[in-house]
Amino acid sequence: MKRISWRTAAKVVAVGVVGFGVAMYAARPDVRKQVDTLLQSKPPWSHTDEGELSHEDLAPVETSKTVSLVDDGWCSTHNRPEPECAKCAGDADHSGSRPCLVALPKIELTHASTAHTIGLEYGESLAKQHVDRLTGNAEISYATHDYAEVRPRVAGRITEVLVEEGESVKTGDLLLIVDSAEVGAAKAAYLGARPIVELAQQTYDRTDALVRSDAAALKEALFAKATLNKVNADLLNATQRLLNLGFTQEELETINKEKDTSSTLRIVAPMSGVLVMRHAVVGEAVEPVTLVCAITDTKHMWCWIDVYENEIAGVRPGQDVAFTIAGTEEPVYRGKVELIDYEVNVMTRTIHVRAALDSPDGNLRANQFGTAVIDLNKPHEMIVIPTDAVQSVGEANVVFIPESRTVFRPQRILTKACDEPGMTEVAWGLGPGETVVTTGSFLLRTELLKLQQPE
Repeated sequence: MKRISWRTAAKVVAVGVVGFGVAMYAARPDVRKQVDTLLQSKPPWSHTDEGELSHEDLAPVETSKTVSLVDDGWCSTHNRPEPECAKCAGDADHSGSRPCLVALPKIELTHASTAHTIGLEYGESLAKQHVDRLTGNAEISYATHDYAEVRPRVAGRITEVLVEEGESVKTGDLLLIVDSAEVGAAKAAYLGARPIVELAQQTYDRTDALVRSDAAALKEALFAKATLNKVNADLLNATQRLLNLGFTQEELETINKEKDTSSTLRIVAPMSGVLVMRHAVVGEAVEPVTLVCAITDTKHMWCWIDVYENEIAGVRPGQDVAFTIAGTEEPVYRGKVELIDYEVNVMTRTIHVRAALDSPDGNLRANQFGTAVIDLNKPHEMIVIPTDAVQSVGEANVVFIPESRTVFRPQRILTKACDEPGMTEVAWGLGPGETVVTTGSFLLRTELLKLQQPE
């Protein structure tokens, strides 16, 4: 006789138990009633703080089949708010109907606990004071309106230097002295031309008087006049030469009075400011174009800001600018936009914007790098919402406003870029203090798209 294994015996017993249970369920009404009651009851793990969950609640989203449309004031045809759409006003018929309107359906959940199940979270639209700003890399330079390079304008040798870098000077202050034979020759030519002019003038006056009394021929007067004109031109040339070298009219009178033919040239400051550069040293040989020193007003500097092509439209002269030196947060130097360059850098595709900055402490340095912020407009109130709340439906942006625990109204909005991290500015469609769905808004968008599809 073969031995029956324990697995086979277990299967036989299980089949017998199941068969017995089925027979009892069919034969006895009291047992059948107890089993049906037990199957209809819900286990303890199905209860949550938001209420009881049904089998339907375990689906991602269950929405009502009844569709309720809402007019959110959006022109779907032209994709803009109807109050701002001129075409809508022209298309409206006499009955007041709006042919551009395409209403959106509300999202209605079948159970109040579904919002909790799918993890909906909420945020609030906030009103904030805001300024639209543009940030760009920037470099500091001297303001050429307040900058002067000093050059001797003659060939010679420096014999004396009277200033040092960093010193403040005023217009006319003596900076250095140059010894130049060219200066002595120019003075001598000036001194030599003056008496010749006086002699030529006397000769002409005497000849003209003789001609008037018929004591001399007319050609003698004409010759005397021509000589006078020539020597006057020579004197003007000698005078202008000294003026070009930096001598004043008062100094020319002194040269004539003292018969000064020295070869020294005094180099003076052409403007007031700080001596920011000095190359001059005693004994140095210089040429007319040699740069010996430079003077500028360090309390006013220029800031050159790199602005990309697609951002330049918002920049205007007169806008406020704040500059911060690279690697620092303070101090912040402020000024205003003065000039927008007329060409684009072919390598970086940026446009130079020039701002004049105030530097009361004089600590701004030419060629410093940093970051400049341009205020594109005046402070204004804006409405901002969390960026997670904004969903794209067609060509419009939509947010979902809860009307109850189960009903969510879609609202199309007009958005603008916002420099506040994680936030989006709402230019139209929401007021301050309105609640919107943030986390989970994508699921509501999915249901909205389903309801918009034709059956």
